Formats: sequence, C-alpha cells, structure tokens
Amino acid sequence: MSQLFSIAFVIYILSLNMAAIYLIYKRLISSILAGLAIFFFILSVSSTVIVLFLFLTPFTDWFTGLGNLLSIIWFGLLNGCCYILFGTVKWVFSMIRR
Repeated sequence: MSQLFSIAFVIYILSLNMAAIYLIYKRLISSILAGLAIFFFILSVSSTVIVLFLFLTPFTDWFTGLGNLLSIIWFGLLNGCCYILFGTVKWVFSMIRR
C-alpha cells in the first residue's frame, strides 16, 4: 500500500513538472512563479497524502512508508528550488545584457 502512495506522488510531481515546463516554454509564466507554485502544490498535497496514508495503511507499514514519502517530498521541494534558481539566474543574465 505504501508503494502505491509513493508511485502516485511521483506521478503527481512529474505532472507538475510537465505543466511547469509547458507554461514556461509558452512564456505564460516565469520560472520563479512555476517554482513557487510547485512548492505550494507539493506542500499542500503532501500533507493530505500523509494523512490518507496514515489512515489507510496498517501500523507496521507506517515507518517505511513515511520515510519513502518524506524523501519524495524533499525531492519535489528541491525540484521547486531548481525552478526558482533557474528563473533567478535567467533574470540576472537578462539584466546584465541590458
């Protein structure tokens, strides 16, 4: 059961990345906004996923499953940081060019 939650959360993070890359490519939003949105969505959904996980899995699965979910959450938050860093570097280079 804990593997299903981990797989679902990884698919969620990948879909957030695909949406962010598409919106940045079409120049609809900046990469800094995309990174902040990824931060917000991962934090809000991860708390819901953890609560559901605690209610739907047996007690013996909690420690291994929560460890996996927390490592995936950290991966998602670092992913948001990468978007913010990329947007900041891109903005600094555009200011230098002017």
